Amino acid sequence: MLFRGDRLRFPKETKAEDAKVDPAKAFAARCYGLLPTMRITDVLSQVEHWTGFTSHFGHVSTGLPPSDERGFHAALIAEATNLGLSRMAEVCNVASRRALIRMQTWHMTDALRDRVVTPSLILKKLSAYRQQNSLAAALREVGRIHRTLFTLRWFKDPALRTLVTAELNKGEARNTLARAVALHRLGRFRDRGHENQQTRAAALNLVTAAIVLFNCRHLDRALASMRARGMIPDEALIAKLSPLGWDHINLTGDYVWSDALAFDHDGFMPLRAVPA
Repeated sequence: MLFRGDRLRFPKETKAEDAKVDPAKAFAARCYGLLPTMRITDVLSQVEHWTGFTSHFGHVSTGLPPSDERGFHAALIAEATNLGLSRMAEVCNVASRRALIRMQTWHMTDALRDRVVTPSLILKKLSAYRQQNSLAAALREVGRIHRTLFTLRWFKDPALRTLVTAELNKGEARNTLARAVALHRLGRFRDRGHENQQTRAAALNLVTAAIVLFNCRHLDRALASMRARGMIPDEALIAKLSPLGWDHINLTGDYVWSDALAFDHDGFMPLRAVPA
């Protein structure tokens, strides 16, 4: 029953399994326990080794990629972690403040610009007209219809509620990772200029994407190793494995680069030993 009298009643799910240990969390911990422990600097170096992403940040005038790869990565980390270029120049071992500013000005600002207009921004602009805009009114009414239909499906379909909750949890996990990366200055972007704020946010998105790629590729290798040893109790647990963990990555303070990473012939760092 969805209605009791004149009130809409939300059907509660059974929580009998809550008291038990979540096998998905235990499985994820075991998988992440195999991933190599690395600094964020070396994570970017490995992702660079796989993708060459730095070459896409051309100079605003010449179009040439950055000549100093590590200097560019340092500027990127400084923006993403909210540390700032001045402080990064003091703690890193690869570039001066002037060099980092050049990287930001000539290679990052234009390339990281979004250039995408969201639907919500379009509606805000349309609603800002002094006279009532018919297109804005029509779009609002269409939105209300879709929300109403979705709400009815939500109450009726337990599978839909489970799916939506899982997707919301993924989004929150991504936000948690972003907060872990942008930890300096209490995680707040204090730049007054919108363009500087946009650059920091875009750099944060790029660094978190690099972490996700690093995790995905190494988790794939960890799963292959565990499967070969018969250590996967249930293949269905793999679908619940998230690539948004970061306990194995040093995100703070130690912004130095390794002189030589021990890549294998496939371009990967070795996994940690499989526990007995």
